[in-house]
Amino acid sequence: MVISRNKVSVIIPTYNRFNFLRESIESVIQQEYRPLELVVVDDGSTDSTSDLKEWAAEYAESRDVSVLWFKQNNRGVSAARNLGLKKATGDYILFHDSDDLLGEERISLQVQKLEKTHADLCAASISRFDQNGEEITRYTPDVLREEKISSLELARMHLGTQMFMYKKSILNEMSWNEELPCAEDVEFNFRVLRQDVQVCLEPKARTLIRETDDGIKLS
Repeated sequence: MVISRNKVSVIIPTYNRFNFLRESIESVIQQEYRPLELVVVDDGSTDSTSDLKEWAAEYAESRDVSVLWFKQNNRGVSAARNLGLKKATGDYILFHDSDDLLGEERISLQVQKLEKTHADLCAASISRFDQNGEEITRYTPDVLREEKISSLELARMHLGTQMFMYKKSILNEMSWNEELPCAEDVEFNFRVLRQDVQVCLEPKARTLIRETDDGIKLS
């Protein structure tokens, strides 16, 4: 177990992802980092998502993880992330999709790199996997050094939400654009980078993105 003075909040927006949400939550709670807070925002799901609320609370308590669970009318992924960000109490923020998985030690690796470099956000690697659990592709930020990089360098890379851990302090005046129908993560992260933030990379940290064919794009 990795213990730190800084709390990490993992925000999961979800909509009709009952079949995947439990595994996604497990990948968060099983992280060997504390203190850890899980924030789930159910964006008006019509499946059995709510049935997981009690299980998640009990499982998290057994692993010394705090859970906040909210349900709102269906307003879209950006509105769900905004609610999660408003309610999160952590020093670091990680946005996680409800059909994806966190790689082992992802949280502790990124926190350690942020604290070592005193950067404002940390980028990780991304793997995409299919319905059989087979890796399809892997994306690792391509830089020659392991410490800080410029915002401009980062802007040339993949800007998907899943790869970043943010200091909460740089998001205090930020919110997700609820009017955008797509690419909201790219737009959000460009606005983050306009603050002239310090960025670091931790290629050993990884998120696993599930490729699905059901057409649902909300987390």
